Amino acid sequence: MPLTSWRCLVVLLLFVLVHSLPPVIKIGAIFTQDQKDSSTEWAFKYAVYRINKDKHLLPETTLVYDIQYVPKDDSFHASKKACQQVEFGVQAVFGPSDPMLGAHIHSICDALDIPHLEARVDLEAEYREFSINLHPSQPLLNKALQDVMTYLNWTKVAVIYEQDYGLVKLRELVRAPSKRDVEIHLRQADPDTYRAVLKEIKTKEIHNLIVDTRPEHMHHFLRGILQLQMND
Repeated sequence: MPLTSWRCLVVLLLFVLVHSLPPVIKIGAIFTQDQKDSSTEWAFKYAVYRINKDKHLLPETTLVYDIQYVPKDDSFHASKKACQQVEFGVQAVFGPSDPMLGAHIHSICDALDIPHLEARVDLEAEYREFSINLHPSQPLLNKALQDVMTYLNWTKVAVIYEQDYGLVKLRELVRAPSKRDVEIHLRQADPDTYRAVLKEIKTKEIHNLIVDTRPEHMHHFLRGILQLQMND
């Protein structure tokens, strides 16, 4: 079949698919309670608004969303909210970004063949048929950090992480073979111990840091950097 005929066939199929959609498509979104009115929630709402506004995308269909909030680290309530949204008739689910909760919601969507859109750290590498994860792959992030360390000729680096999960994310970075010896110091810290850990790092004359901490705690960390005059 000529290329022009293939193009016409694809355009025709897309036309049929778009015009065969229902007039209303319900989308579910699950956020943790600390994400209420956050940039993530507003980005989701804005995306739905833009799609509805651009009639070239879905000319005869309107997206409506149902947002539910769940406690962090509470997989039971998250699963219950997801099941309620399925009963409500959602045809896709967005979130949550919490790694543990996201895995539970993905399992429900996968079992029911419901598309699942998420943006979370996921250490599982296997292909998932009904899931799209917008978060960069952790192995690729670790590879990028390795490239930066090599390019900048780092020989000593401190890796500071807040949660145990942070160490799991960075384990491949620590284990990965390097073209030259790199002295890596691992330290777990939180806002109560940032200053003590940074003081130890300064004493060891380590000037290169990789930090994995909660965004809401970053200002505490930077304050410790300034107080110890480590911002050269």
